[in-house]
Amino acid sequence: MKPTNTVAKLFSSVSTLAVVAGAMALNGVAWGEASWYTVLEQTPNPAVVTDAVLRQKIVASGSPWRVRDNSSGIEMLLIPGGIFNMGEEGWAPPVHTVTLTRAFYLGKTEVTQAQWQAIMGSNPSYFSGNPNNPVEQVSFNDIAGFNTATNLRLPSEAEWEYACRGNTTTAFHSMPGYPNGTNDDSLVGNIAWYGSNSGGTTHAVAGKAANAFGMYDMSGNVFEWCNDWYGSYAAGNATDPAGPSSGFSRVLRGGSWDISSIGCRSSYRASDGVGPGARRKDFGFRVARTAFPSNDFDGDGILNATDNCPNVANPTQADCDGNGVGDACELDCNHNGFADVCDILSGAVTDQNLNGIPDTCEVSSVTRVQPISGPSTGGTAVRITGTNFFSALPVSVTFGGAPATNVVVVSLTEITAVTPSGSPGDTVVAVNGAGAEEFYYRPSCDGDLDNNGTIDSSDLGLMLVNYGNCYESATTAQQEPMIFPMPEAAKPVAVKK
Repeated sequence: MKPTNTVAKLFSSVSTLAVVAGAMALNGVAWGEASWYTVLEQTPNPAVVTDAVLRQKIVASGSPWRVRDNSSGIEMLLIPGGIFNMGEEGWAPPVHTVTLTRAFYLGKTEVTQAQWQAIMGSNPSYFSGNPNNPVEQVSFNDIAGFNTATNLRLPSEAEWEYACRGNTTTAFHSMPGYPNGTNDDSLVGNIAWYGSNSGGTTHAVAGKAANAFGMYDMSGNVFEWCNDWYGSYAAGNATDPAGPSSGFSRVLRGGSWDISSIGCRSSYRASDGVGPGARRKDFGFRVARTAFPSNDFDGDGILNATDNCPNVANPTQADCDGNGVGDACELDCNHNGFADVCDILSGAVTDQNLNGIPDTCEVSSVTRVQPISGPSTGGTAVRITGTNFFSALPVSVTFGGAPATNVVVVSLTEITAVTPSGSPGDTVVAVNGAGAEEFYYRPSCDGDLDNNGTIDSSDLGLMLVNYGNCYESATTAQQEPMIFPMPEAAKPVAVKK
């Protein structure tokens, strides 16, 4: 029996996968290994990583030194785990010993405007003349979208300082002629674009000397967001610290083009001061990703072959819906730490349209408003149709930003409401913040068009229901502009528009 096209394609795909798997095995690469990166250099270049101790640590990690992230095109360097003294007395106390148990990859440079635009589709930067300049005017919250799209992350504050120091204990990291770093502020211009030499602008990345790991612009150019909440260091030594569990501001590191040499110190800490939504022309970032053994991609101690969530740490193998996918790998649109399906199954959230997405995460849309126009004085009863209207939630309906009255959610796709007053012209009708230009406010011209001393809405002799693009009375506001036919004798002597 000849197989169907679908079955034939299936067998063809399986055969192809087998060939690819065999080829990878012959090249010493386990199935699925390094799926996120392309190796550029396996071992560290001595001309870049001049510290023999660091080179030995990198090689001992078993992971390649220089790679390119396939999702973003960003070049990343391996930072091996290790122990270092974090902080600086007088500037960022207290000095405390930190142990980083796992190697991680860190962007060789700050994320550039070109790299951001390739993923996000736009460039928010103030200094937008050179695509190789670091992207700025991005908030901590904005970066979350970039990292979600690329499966990358921000470094922790401890990871950032460890990578910046590069086995130095001085105020500023190593530079040509100073392999052990320096405390001399007058030498900062060798490694950083900062207030004294930047000319009041950012500069293309990698324009100054790199540190011992091969990292550029760890000092100056733009401040770099870290994942930690800003707060005092916890007392005592720490292992893989992640900072406070909550806070108001996120940590920023590295100084920028408009700060003094103090801000370029390896220990210097700053906060945005206005929360993770802050955007400034000296705020940028670099990306990180944890490096794990090839048989345990997420480093949770469960081998890939038996891990139901191999790319995200899920050590309990939690699977609330029993679908074979770990909860950590399921969607979590409200970012509460629980998979959407778990929230729905537990009754913590509603899912009225049964699509597996909590109602609070749905995006409403407006497709039609009837009638399409009414007087600017408001008071028009309308029916709004669209998607994802939820009666179990506080539903917001606005006309040009002004809230409608008498809002009734009839169903998931229909709402009735009464228009508020508004400015004449097209206005956006929005449900839960989403909408389009769907309603036209007509100006009121109710008066005495035939100059007979009786206002038009009470003038039986004036048969004009609408005149031009305005309404004669609220009672006729639902009709489109038109002139009703009337006997010759009933026509007004003169009508002024």
